[in-house]
Amino acid sequence: ESMRTTKPKKELNVAVAKDVILVNEQPVMAIGDIPPNEVLIPQLEAKLKEYAQREKELEIEVGKEFTHEVIIQGDESITYELLFRVMYTCGQSEFNKMRLLTVSSPPIE
Repeated sequence: ESMRTTKPKKELNVAVAKDVILVNEQPVMAIGDIPPNEVLIPQLEAKLKEYAQREKELEIEVGKEFTHEVIIQGDESITYELLFRVMYTCGQSEFNKMRLLTVSSPPIE
């Protein structure tokens, strides 16, 4: 459960659902396709490196700072191991400032 009530900033979003990983709401890969014996998730790394490259180009072209920030959103059913692997992959892809997004339910009255 989360007690923080601040709204997240608009940054790159990696969502880990029950059966798929999404980047900015676009499916990247099925959870079942993740290599079992590696910490790094190669398909996710490739997609994140594309976003990092775009951010660096924007920084040069228009002065928009590359913040290296990513919001990680996970389904409550995912394992800690999978969350760790996603975080590790983000860090290896130049997105080393991570925020975890939690969704709180409205209070029951």
